[in-house]
Amino acid sequence: MVAVAPLDEPTMLLRVVEVRDAGRTARLHLEALPGGFFVSLGPRFLRAYHRTFLTSPAGIALLAERDGETVGFIVGTVDEATHYRHVVRRDRWSLGARGLAALMSKPELLVRFVQTRLYRYLRGMVRLSRAPVATDNEGTVRATTGVLRHMAVDAAHRGDGVGAVLLDAFVDTAKAQGARSIRLSTAANNVAAQRFYERHGWQSGGQQTDADGQRWFHYGRRLR
Repeated sequence: MVAVAPLDEPTMLLRVVEVRDAGRTARLHLEALPGGFFVSLGPRFLRAYHRTFLTSPAGIALLAERDGETVGFIVGTVDEATHYRHVVRRDRWSLGARGLAALMSKPELLVRFVQTRLYRYLRGMVRLSRAPVATDNEGTVRATTGVLRHMAVDAAHRGDGVGAVLLDAFVDTAKAQGARSIRLSTAANNVAAQRFYERHGWQSGGQQTDADGQRWFHYGRRLR
């Protein structure tokens, strides 16, 4: 995590997300990033999902505020494998309960989950629950590849440079915590996001189609 730091404007602040902020970041996630399977599970699931980045030893979660109002956030990991192990071991029951409640209220979504994700999720949980966490000689988690999972800026504040500040802070934090590289994915039809990341030095790394048939473009940055 990073210490509290002021942005260029005196009324704005960049700080670490706290547990009490999860509701605000989840709401902004719903508003600014309406696509994706996790979003379809609703705000209760999203709040629990955002909290995993706060409790994980490999999580990064930052938000930008203006006069006490959340105007942007960014979440991700400094090491994806370590983060997933943490989620499987510590948060699988709370996430699972909220996800199941959402699925039971949306039969079509439940069918899609069973058809496209259930087997993969169960296999991953078994594998990660058994795998040891990679550490150095002093017991510190060895960071390798980080992932920028989600970044959103309130519509009223886009174009103010908030996204650039959040992105730079995420990169600096990942590097300071030992990540060798970081990656992200953006929807193939989100041309504005692709141009944004390219302007900030991210390199295109191909594309992939997910279980729902949506195409994603991959980007990466070497940190060491």
